[in-house]
Amino acid sequence: MTAVAHDFPSTAWVDAYGAVINASEDYRAASAEWTHGSVALVLPAVALFTLFAFVAYELNRRNEYLGAWIDHCGWSPQWRLRLARRGQVRFTGHGPHDAMVADGRVGRLTGRLCHRPYRDLADHVAKINRYTDTSARERHAAGERAGLGQLVLRPPARFLRMYVLRAGFLDGWRGLLVSALGGVYVLLKYAKLRELGRKA
Repeated sequence: MTAVAHDFPSTAWVDAYGAVINASEDYRAASAEWTHGSVALVLPAVALFTLFAFVAYELNRRNEYLGAWIDHCGWSPQWRLRLARRGQVRFTGHGPHDAMVADGRVGRLTGRLCHRPYRDLADHVAKINRYTDTSARERHAAGERAGLGQLVLRPPARFLRMYVLRAGFLDGWRGLLVSALGGVYVLLKYAKLRELGRKA
């Protein structure tokens, strides 16, 4: 995940919202109609003095997928730590889904952070392939291995969690697609990890 510095009054903050600050042509083309950055959508609603009460803040992200908001599937509400004082956070987890962890009090900002994770279905599938490559390589390097049970059980478990337990069915055909591809993501991640283990 990329991090970039923003200077607020009297202090330097780090915005780690990767999609918003992503400089790629693909992302700019996909988000051309967003007239404000995601942080700009939230900060005007917050008094400046409250920004200094915590070392980091979470933003409630709302995801748009194939022309509609996804309000279930585990995609909403989706609080993510995205704004932090420099030196007060660290990155953890496996790429590409690194996470920020704050070393101090965490607050929440009002408003919604609008996010479009994929341009279209083809982009979704392509990102799944890239992300699972990265995840499998990092897990393999860390000594993790994938057994047959993970290949058999974890993909359908992910689908059922997203589609049934997280009420993805309420998002219509998009919810079905998001949930099914969530299962595909898990399947590919462990299949690629198992492949790397067999090659070693």
